[in-house]
Amino acid sequence: MSSRVIAGGTSVSLPPYSTSDGSGSGAAAAQLEAAAAEQQQLSEKLRAARAEVSALSKTKTELTAQLATAADGSRLAAADADCRSAALEDEMAAARRSATAALASAREETAEARSAAERAEAGRAAVAMQL
Repeated sequence: MSSRVIAGGTSVSLPPYSTSDGSGSGAAAAQLEAAAAEQQQLSEKLRAARAEVSALSKTKTELTAQLATAADGSRLAAADADCRSAALEDEMAAARRSATAALASAREETAEARSAAERAEAGRAAVAMQL
């Protein structure tokens, strides 16, 4: 029996191959060696592919984390903008109320001044009639 180690460290025991004239054992051994070498190459390619998948998975995880961080930053910025907008709206409403109160006060003062002017004019007219 001959023993061969193939990819992955597996040991395989094979009986010697021979034909009736004994010519086939060399060709079969060569084929077996070629198959073992090919399997070894494929195993190495598989390990390399798994390492690449692992690296890509890590990169994906990192990018997902960066995206989440950016989204959080964007939400915070939007919330800050909303707060600023609400504060500006409050300031504008207060300014409108103040302007409305000032306008009402100015109208009242104007009405009082007009009334005082009318009284003064009436007093002048009365003095002019007495003279």
